[in-house]
Amino acid sequence: MLTVKELAELFGISRQAMRKHADNLEPTYLAKNSQGYKTVLWSGVLHLADKLGRAELLEAFELPDAASSDSIETKLFAQLQQKDAQIEQLQSLLAQQQKLLDQQQQLTLQVNKQILLLTSQEHFS
Repeated sequence: MLTVKELAELFGISRQAMRKHADNLEPTYLAKNSQGYKTVLWSGVLHLADKLGRAELLEAFELPDAASSDSIETKLFAQLQQKDAQIEQLQSLLAQQQKLLDQQQQLTLQVNKQILLLTSQEHFS
């Protein structure tokens, strides 16, 4: 991922011009980095290079190799498994809370019936 500033330097154009090119890209080519800056994904950089007729500039950059891709996939898979476990835990807690709420409602109903029964007995005595 490259920021607009980095792309402007790479393509040798102003940041304003690069910002306009980046704004015209499809959202699938864009992301935001940890600082909140708009970045262009590698697929978007390739698209821009093709669009601007400057594909030769990208030879200086190495695209991620398969080994690092596998490493990234492994990390992402581990994160997904962790998120799945968190979701299961939250679903379990939600089910437990629902059960407790149902029990509370049943007890409240029983107490209300008892109160009605006692008040009706007082009226008759």
